Amino acid sequence: DIAPLIAAIKSKNFDEVSKIILTNDLSGAELYKALFDNRASIVKDSAIPEFITIVNEHQYKDAFSANKEINALACCAILMASVI
Repeated sequence: DIAPLIAAIKSKNFDEVSKIILTNDLSGAELYKALFDNRASIVKDSAIPEFITIVNEHQYKDAFSANKEINALACCAILMASVI
């Protein structure tokens, strides 16, 4: 269930985002697809292009990442700092 992660991202609660990703093994294609699918409930319409760009960059980097959880956390951190 992605709802708790979305709520944590929207509230900019990095500790909770980290806890959710690490305890639920949320990383990889499933995470990025879920973020993309829920974009309208996470950011305003005007921020969707930047949101998609950030998610896309981290999905690409995920293929080369030694630690996918760190990559997923970095994606969420940038989203919280940039578009939320």
